[in-house]
Amino acid sequence: MKRNIKLFMGVALASLSLATTSCIDETEPTSGATQNQIDQSKNTVSGMLMALPKRLNVMEGDTYQHYAFGYGAMMHVRDIETGDMPIAFSDYDQFMGWERNLGQGDAYMMPQYLWNYYYQSVLTCNKLLASATDVTGSDSLLVKGARGAAYAFRAMYYLDMARCYEYLPADVTEAEAKANGVEGLTVPIVTDTTTQQDTKNNPRATHKQMFAFIKNDLDSALTYVPYLAKASESLGANRTLPHEAAVYGLYARLYMWDGANPDGSDKAAADGSDPAAVAAGKTSYRMAYDYANTAIKAASSDAPMSYSDCLEVNSSGEITGYTKTCFNTLSKFLWGAQQTDQDATVTSGIVNWTSWMSPQCSFGYAGAGPVPMMDNNLFKEMYAGNWMQVLFDSDNKLTPNVGYKFQPNEGNYTNYKVACASAYPLMRIEEMYFIQAEALAHYGSAKNAKTLFEGFMNNYRSGFSKDKYKISGSDKEDVIKAIVNQKRIEFWGEGISFFDIKRLNWSVTRGYSGTNFKATTRFNTKGRPAWMNWCIVRTEQNNNAAIVGKNNPDPSSKYTEWTEE
Repeated sequence: MKRNIKLFMGVALASLSLATTSCIDETEPTSGATQNQIDQSKNTVSGMLMALPKRLNVMEGDTYQHYAFGYGAMMHVRDIETGDMPIAFSDYDQFMGWERNLGQGDAYMMPQYLWNYYYQSVLTCNKLLASATDVTGSDSLLVKGARGAAYAFRAMYYLDMARCYEYLPADVTEAEAKANGVEGLTVPIVTDTTTQQDTKNNPRATHKQMFAFIKNDLDSALTYVPYLAKASESLGANRTLPHEAAVYGLYARLYMWDGANPDGSDKAAADGSDPAAVAAGKTSYRMAYDYANTAIKAASSDAPMSYSDCLEVNSSGEITGYTKTCFNTLSKFLWGAQQTDQDATVTSGIVNWTSWMSPQCSFGYAGAGPVPMMDNNLFKEMYAGNWMQVLFDSDNKLTPNVGYKFQPNEGNYTNYKVACASAYPLMRIEEMYFIQAEALAHYGSAKNAKTLFEGFMNNYRSGFSKDKYKISGSDKEDVIKAIVNQKRIEFWGEGISFFDIKRLNWSVTRGYSGTNFKATTRFNTKGRPAWMNWCIVRTEQNNNAAIVGKNNPDPSSKYTEWTEE
């Protein structure tokens, strides 16, 4: 195929507020779906059920900055904390503190937002579970299905938090972490039965405790989620709600997290996190493989996205533009978030996913300066035949590899009310193929994993070259590295690479000759960055005695910027 695509940048807004990193004493958590709104719903169960996906797209109150637009913001934070997504220099960059590793300690606004968002989201799940208890009445199918959705959402949130807050060794904070005794600790568990008194002395769960809790939620989700489709055909087709394949996908993610100790060894058999798996003689990585395979089978009607989903091609085989449905259509995702023209994030015009991730728009942040790009070295790792390369403008000298992956709704670059009413992915079927291949390399045959992954790439990502994708090395580490690097490319912008880099203890390298990271963010780490061990905030310590003295060390300003000699 010939590449003849015309790319353009959006027109900057006349004025956008600058990012700030400020200290706080107390912050009142806010919620997109407040408890009063939920309680006043005419149909309590259905209202609280739909509050779950609604919570994904919430613009917090005046307390926060324009980085506060819900789950998409969590994804964006995770991405910019890797070495995968440089952001072009701009005074409009609200995420600059995370990029520069500033203000990451317990008394700052940015960590407070992350903490509040996740626990307010958990609260939405807990309130539904506490209310949806009548499983014998006329609405029993809806009640059961709602419980399943709440368990799945809660499992997703806690798995995210476990992977973000669990302290794993990092060179610049190791001495303090050992003194605090925090290695392997995650976050306090708050459920629908937790009392206010309980929260006042609620310690951080260990890895093993958190694994058991999340797995139990997933077991419950798998029991109840099928009732969504039984209760209503529309609920069964609604991909903003989790269904069986997505629950299996969460199991696969859970076991991948459980598969690695700080030294990278499999831990299921070692600590007995999952007695059933141990009894069956299966390691966590083997369980991850099995669940990923089950997810693929459960979503048999879903196929990985193809270039026709994203690229317009004329009769001469030239690529002339992007489709209107490129990475913004719910039907292409296993599970996704849908922004609507009624969401405050959308009506704001600029405090939403599209504003930050669609640089072609004539409004919003990405078009005003803080442009998301792919790291130059990572881009070089892309398979030459991968059709996804056209989603990044490698010819742009000002912002190399600027990403056009997430197109605005209906391909509309000018009307924010239309453009921002788009979807973005929480989970795609492609992730299960990557988990399968990497897990197989860990627990089984690197040769078989190599064959499996090469098959995926050649079947679903080939399009620009007759040359077949091949992994150059053959040993275990070579195969894992190749799979995860291609995964970083595949899921650029989707908040997934953070978890793999932290889990595998990979270094982040932003400073090198030819880098497209701005000077103030060029940090090179030895192993996982300390900033990937998120700090628990001051407000939690003020109200939870068990957290005092058990926080992750503040990583702020502990790395020196790389400078070219």
